Amino acid sequence: MSARLDSAVVRAHHRTVSLVLVAATAYLGRLGSAAVLLVTVPMVRASFDAERFGVWMMLSGLLAFLSFADFGLGNGLLNRVTAAQAAGRRDEVARAMRAGLGWTAVAALLPPLAWGVWCLAIDDPTAAVGTVSAGVRDEVRAALEVFVVLVALAVPASLLQRAQLGLQQGYWVGAVAFVQAGITLAAVPIVLHAGGGLVALLFATLGVQVATNAAASLAWLVHGRWLAAMAAVRSDRTLRRGLGRDAALFFALQLTAAFAFQSDAIVVSQVLGPVAYGEFAVVQRVFALMPAFLATAMLGLWPAFGDALARGDLQWVRRALARGLASVAGVALLGATVVSLSLDTLLRLWLERPPEVSARLVASLAAWTVVEAAGGVTASLMNAAGAIREQLWIAFAMAGAAFAGKWWATDAFGASGAVLATLCAYCLISVPGQVLIIRRALALRESSA
Repeated sequence: MSARLDSAVVRAHHRTVSLVLVAATAYLGRLGSAAVLLVTVPMVRASFDAERFGVWMMLSGLLAFLSFADFGLGNGLLNRVTAAQAAGRRDEVARAMRAGLGWTAVAALLPPLAWGVWCLAIDDPTAAVGTVSAGVRDEVRAALEVFVVLVALAVPASLLQRAQLGLQQGYWVGAVAFVQAGITLAAVPIVLHAGGGLVALLFATLGVQVATNAAASLAWLVHGRWLAAMAAVRSDRTLRRGLGRDAALFFALQLTAAFAFQSDAIVVSQVLGPVAYGEFAVVQRVFALMPAFLATAMLGLWPAFGDALARGDLQWVRRALARGLASVAGVALLGATVVSLSLDTLLRLWLERPPEVSARLVASLAAWTVVEAAGGVTASLMNAAGAIREQLWIAFAMAGAAFAGKWWATDAFGASGAVLATLCAYCLISVPGQVLIIRRALALRESSA
């Protein structure tokens, strides 16, 4: 009994250390990404004309959607790797990674296939980025083709990064992101000085990201002797099918969440016009910094919850959940309050012509900042518990209510109505649903312990 207790204490300490280490390296990667943004955007803007600069900014913005490129495979693999690692089954980890990499061969074909269909269906494929002049059309099309290929090549490495998180080795991800930033900061000035265009700039940014991720993933596989481990296990058809089902559920959940939380651009632009949305988006982006900051700190929480659940350490789960919610909500509340009180000053320092901001918009964004940040903690636990199907039903209901409510609320209250509709739908539908899911998940594990 004493030996088992000592082992549980050691594992709990290991999870805490992993959380801190993953968060620290993730912030290092964030620091590098911020440096790339601050340094390269003015340089590219000075070197490119307005049209080509706009295309590059649009393609850079699409990088945020790379998390969807593996169609949920990474999240499904994370749960399976975490469970196998907790059980001490290295062979199961290798088998899961082998199945995941097999699926990426299919996932990587989908972006080029979609682009091919788009080119056959549309006379001018560059319409994907809006209306471009004839003088840059060929360059833009070449850039889009390179972008699609690079996205496809990014899929296997992004999958292995989720496996690293599942093994509580997520510090690789942050460290690699920091290295990427350094290479990009060196490559972009060289490309611009040499007179390179959109394609060359894509290779200096997204190309560097894909290449460094691939090299780091290969180094990780060799260092951990995972190549030999994957070669030594047999392909498991049942595992492949299960991973495919998990990926489909995760992908559906990701799309539903994006529809619920990211549809403000559609609604506000349609109801109030693009100018109103532009002013709203500026303020929204300022408040969004706090949830992004906290999400980085929680990067290792999902696999930590998964490890504890797999080992039956429900005491640690409950303690980490309570502390996580209290700390995240507290920091988010403090940050939202500071931003709200200093918003006018921040906007004047950032923009030459800051928009007029209503008190209702500030209050609604501040409230959503706290709720969104706290939701990241509960989502980590539900994902770790494998309660994806249950989340999906709740997400469908919440997304439908939020999207429908945004149209009415935006017309009635302005841009703040879109935020209020999301906030109300989340609190009335998602929060009670999450409480039920978490209670049920913990009760089931307690009864089977």
